[in-house]
Amino acid sequence: MKPTLVFLCGLALALGCVACSGYTTPATNVTTTSATLNAMGGCAGGSPNPCSWYWRYGTGGQYQFTTPVQGPCGPGCDTGGTTAPLNQAVTGLTPYTQYRYQICGKGDNSDTFGCVGPDGTGSTSQAFTTGTKFTYGYDSNGRLNSGP
Repeated sequence: MKPTLVFLCGLALALGCVACSGYTTPATNVTTTSATLNAMGGCAGGSPNPCSWYWRYGTGGQYQFTTPVQGPCGPGCDTGGTTAPLNQAVTGLTPYTQYRYQICGKGDNSDTFGCVGPDGTGSTSQAFTTGTKFTYGYDSNGRLNSGP
């Protein structure tokens, strides 16, 4: 079972916030310059529960980019303690480059976003590499040689 930890709702217990929870899942639709970032996220604690979220991503251990904040999810979006898929397409990526990403969220009683990776904590991030370098050539017998 995948751990589903709370997006840091500031100091969740101190603020008594109704929590958002989630974790990232592998990117899909990866091309040389775009990808879809994926996560599972949920709001708990009754409707309306204005959980909000955004994505941060980047290269070299940094998060140089963020997406616009989405949400808050309003009445009827309470997932009852379960999670639902969240995704965001990103474009303008550098070809053949590794990116890392996290999803960031906050609950209704917090002004502070917390960011998480695949294990539901802030200490990890999900990774993907844009495109695949593909080279080809001919061997000494004139046969096509191809590979990454």
